[in-house]
Amino acid sequence: MDFPALKDFKVLADSISHCILIHDATTKEILWANPAACTMLGFTLQELKSLKSEDMSSSERQYRRTIAKSWLHLDVEEGQNQIRWKYRTKNGHEVLTQAVGKRMVLSGRTVVMIEFRDINSELALQRRVSKAEKLMRTVLARSDAGVLLLDVDLRISTVSPSALRVLQCASRKLLKKHLAEIAVPHKREQLKAEIQKHRETHVTTEIRLEFPISEDSTKWLTGSLEYVRGEDDVHHHVWVFHDITDKVLREKEEERSFAYANFMGRQHAMGDMAMLLSHELAQPVAAANNFLSGLRSRMDQIPDDIVDPLRFGIDSAETQIRRASKIINSVQGFAGNMELSEELADLNEIVSESMYFIELRGRDKGVSTMLTLTGERLPIICEPILIGQVVQNLCFNAIDEMATWDEEARHIEVATMRSGTMATFEVIDHGRGIGHLPGDDIFAGAFTSKADGHGVGLALCYRIITRQGGTISAHESAPHGATFTFSLPLAAT
Repeated sequence: MDFPALKDFKVLADSISHCILIHDATTKEILWANPAACTMLGFTLQELKSLKSEDMSSSERQYRRTIAKSWLHLDVEEGQNQIRWKYRTKNGHEVLTQAVGKRMVLSGRTVVMIEFRDINSELALQRRVSKAEKLMRTVLARSDAGVLLLDVDLRISTVSPSALRVLQCASRKLLKKHLAEIAVPHKREQLKAEIQKHRETHVTTEIRLEFPISEDSTKWLTGSLEYVRGEDDVHHHVWVFHDITDKVLREKEEERSFAYANFMGRQHAMGDMAMLLSHELAQPVAAANNFLSGLRSRMDQIPDDIVDPLRFGIDSAETQIRRASKIINSVQGFAGNMELSEELADLNEIVSESMYFIELRGRDKGVSTMLTLTGERLPIICEPILIGQVVQNLCFNAIDEMATWDEEARHIEVATMRSGTMATFEVIDHGRGIGHLPGDDIFAGAFTSKADGHGVGLALCYRIITRQGGTISAHESAPHGATFTFSLPLAAT
């Protein structure tokens, strides 16, 4: 016995959820309808058999009887065709359907089977989706939020119009790049670590990113990076971000203002300390000088084989005492009333005198110093003690930076040169460079990265050099490291 049996096909036909009408191919009259069609249209089978197409079609012009007959005739000729048709139910309700007509032969009689289904709900859903998509596109186009769609490897696959507007770039600059790769170079490794953690945990992560607009301009962006699991096991990540550049710049300006106020407070305190030191050290320095004078007066009583080294020691001690007195007076004058005690000096001599203390610091840290002085005099009008302090401070910073590197890399280069009408000093290290230092201008505020730093070194260097008519700058060295340079006007001789 075949399965299913012929008698089973009626059961199957009656259970089909799609509506079916069978029309005679010639007269187009209804021969049969399945229960689903009867239910939708509200007619019994007997009622349907007596109806014409206009009795069960919408009254709208596009559903006229002539059109229905033409379509049925087309089904007869071509064997199969489809149309959207609006039926009218027994109670007058109109139902838009998607109808497919097929020509076939049943018991030797050519018929057209119409299979149709209600698409009102589908069209309504499509309209809602289309409206939502249009609304979303409008919102994204006008919103200040940018959207980047990322693939499973966190590479950019889709860029919203608003994102292109915020980032001021073309999509080709962004597509297929890892999210971290669009940040400024010195922040990429940190970002990669944050993004990798998000990729492993799928935890929503707040990402803050500095995006380069040009060589000298960046935008600050922040937003949530979220994991999205779509249909068919398709995984995506979405970063919805906002431009916070104005906020970051305000914060930086507030930090700079606070740092400057802090620096000025420290400077005033240093002025008070300098005055106190000048007063407190004056007596012990004078006493030490008197003791040395007393020793010098008794040198006639000392044998000749001892007196020469003793005289050298006394002369050296007196030189250092005079130097200490000049330093105290210079710092007091600079930090207190800011009056400069200028004189004609040679930058080469100032650097040479400072090298004793620089090389002493270098030996203590295991850092060697290579000095290259220009072969000509570099006369400048300045306060030599303060310029010497700048030379030492810049070199000390370079030495401290190199002290953490391998022994073969522990060296700095110090040089003087003539640059047009300027006398120039520079110190070069081969460490981390200046990218890790806070702030856009490392001379503008009171900053330090040293555990024992006072946070006023570079700021004071800037004040000393600029108040004496010079310039001071810092830039990255190749392949790595930093170069600090200051220049002072050459004096007419």
